[in-house]
Amino acid sequence: MRRLHFPTYLFIILIFIELYTSTYVLLKTYLSEEAYELVSALTGLLRIFLLGYISYKFTGELKKLYVYIIVDNLFMLSILAMITYFYLLYSNIKEEEKPLEFTTIFSFIVYCFLLFFLNGNFRCLMKYAKWTKTFLIIYKLNRIYAVVFYIFLAAYNTAFHKIKEEQRESYLLFVITTSVYYSEFVFFISQKDQTHHIRIDYEIIDHDNHSENQNITNENSLLTK
Repeated sequence: MRRLHFPTYLFIILIFIELYTSTYVLLKTYLSEEAYELVSALTGLLRIFLLGYISYKFTGELKKLYVYIIVDNLFMLSILAMITYFYLLYSNIKEEEKPLEFTTIFSFIVYCFLLFFLNGNFRCLMKYAKWTKTFLIIYKLNRIYAVVFYIFLAAYNTAFHKIKEEQRESYLLFVITTSVYYSEFVFFISQKDQTHHIRIDYEIIDHDNHSENQNITNENSLLTK
């Protein structure tokens, strides 16, 4: 399997998507629930389209997008994030004693699809993209930023009572679960770029080619004996 060069413009789009996805929760503190859900859903659709576009640029064919439906730790944690987000929306509705709005349902559905595409796009890039050391470090730091930002925001909102007491439990549960979800990306990258072996070359080894080359080397060694 030959990895494809990672174009700079696609990388910039990806980082923008990731930064916005990590940070837009800040709007929840300043916007009304309806406005926040609407902004989340509409921008979510754009992010889903761009993530799908980036994935397709590296695969070139739909059959290679099987990486989107792999059941792994990312899949499990994204399910937990969906559940806690649903609980957060439900607690808001229950507290304010208001009917279930279309924007709430729409934003939840878009959020579920967004996590699905975040997972699939990440697996696609880990499998098909040829990363430079600079791109890999920036992307990894971006994922770490997401974890730090969510924890910082939770601490700030709790300390300064920005979240209602009745909604604090569901809010903190959502933030902690989402932080763990983003942490899994960092853990996965660390396994792929060899840093879990305390190496600093930040190189993703193509194990398919590595195994193939190893077999060729072994065959040549047998022939020379």
